[in-house]
Amino acid sequence: MPLIDRIQKLLEGMLVGLLAVMVVIVFANVVLRFVFHSGIAQTEELSRYAFVWLTFIGAVVVLREEGHLGVDSYVRRLSPYGRMACRIASDLLIVVCCVLFFVGSWYQTITNVGKYSQAASFPMVLLFGVGLVASVLMILVVVAGMRRALKRIASGNRTPLGSTVD
Repeated sequence: MPLIDRIQKLLEGMLVGLLAVMVVIVFANVVLRFVFHSGIAQTEELSRYAFVWLTFIGAVVVLREEGHLGVDSYVRRLSPYGRMACRIASDLLIVVCCVLFFVGSWYQTITNVGKYSQAASFPMVLLFGVGLVASVLMILVVVAGMRRALKRIASGNRTPLGSTVD
């Protein structure tokens, strides 16, 4: 099994785990509030942070599966070579955006080293570090897709790529 497939499985497992943790702590807090008229303040904060991680890791998984929204009404009218050129241009733009996202996440992470959340005393570096993880993983996914596209061009196969998973 290729490395990218193993990373994908790991990320999917993380998503399941994060969602399960969120459900359990939010449900427990709801029960505590309605039955015992008290709650755990940390659960709100921790569920929010789990949701942030869930969102960014989910974005990586969906990028690999090409599940993000896209408007391809113009691209569909192009020749196979034109579609592939648009695909590579789009992938290059995604890499540029991910690099900018990494730089911004880096500054935000460095700024929050040694800081902790108010209620749960959760290290803020872990919250903002998800931007670093997600941007690097997105770059890897896109570069792997571009590599496959360039191999197809080099081999003379100009058929449309389909998804990044093939």
